Formats: sequence, C-alpha cells, structure tokens
Amino acid sequence: MQQKRIDVWVGLFVLLGAIALVALVLRVGGKGGFNSSDTYELRANITEIGNLKVRSPVKLAGVTVGRVEKITLNNLDSVYKAEVVISISTAVTLPKDTSLAINTSGLIGEQYVHLTQGFEQDKLVAGDEIERTEQAMGLEDLVRTFISNKVDETAATDVEKK
Repeated sequence: MQQKRIDVWVGLFVLLGAIALVALVLRVGGKGGFNSSDTYELRANITEIGNLKVRSPVKLAGVTVGRVEKITLNNLDSVYKAEVVISISTAVTLPKDTSLAINTSGLIGEQYVHLTQGFEQDKLVAGDEIERTEQAMGLEDLVRTFISNKVDETAATDVEKK
C-alpha cells in the first residue's frame, strides 16, 4: 500500500513537470501570450532595422504589448526599406501619431520595437502604417557617437584654455 502511494505521488510529480516544460517551451517559442484573434496588425517602413527579428517583442511604456510578425524588404520610390509588420494586443489602442523605434535591451542585448504613444484623437486601425519611425542604432553607431562627443568636448576645452 505504501509503495502504491509513492508511485502515485511520483507520477503526479512527473506529470506536473511535463506540463511545466510544455508551458515553458510555448512561452519561449513565442506561442504563448498573444493569440492572433486577440491582436491587430500595423506596419512601418524603416531605413535600418539592425538585428531585429521576427517574434521580437513590441513594447509600450516598457510593457510587452505585441510582437514582430513579419519583416520584408520593400523598394519605395527607388529606396530600399524594411517593412516591419507588428501585431498589437486589441486591448491597446494607439493614436495615429504614435512613433516606432528599434531599441536594444542593454548594450548588446536583443533588439525590440519600442512604441511611443502620440496625442491625436484618431486611432490606428488594423493594416495602418506607423509613419513616425526611428532606425536602429547599432553598437558601431553608439561608439562613433561617443567618440565624436568626446572629441567635441576636448576641442571645446582646448579653445577655452587659449
């Protein structure tokens, strides 16, 4: 009788472990959280998206509200741009003057889409394009900007000393 009770507890423990593993795989694989019926799609054309990938998070005020669904290359008036299609939770309504930027988590972390809410009364609807965009800034760009600022500071200090 004691052995049967132990077997039941072990079986229950293994079953709970398997359920937790499946939930983890779905969450990491991007299948959890947002169902396609609970979202609407928006798009944006961006000059440089850096290392942005499909299923990257879309954040508003630091909270994940969607994900990147598709990235394609478009030729708009002889200028190549990346078209990024994002899905947003239907619980979130965004003004038409919302802006989109590609940001990086930390110095060399993953890239994600950052939305900044605008103030217009008209709202974006499924299929609309976000007009205000900022391209991704890579590590090389950050280093170049930092060095340029340091050179400018040094030059200004040298001029003041003379």
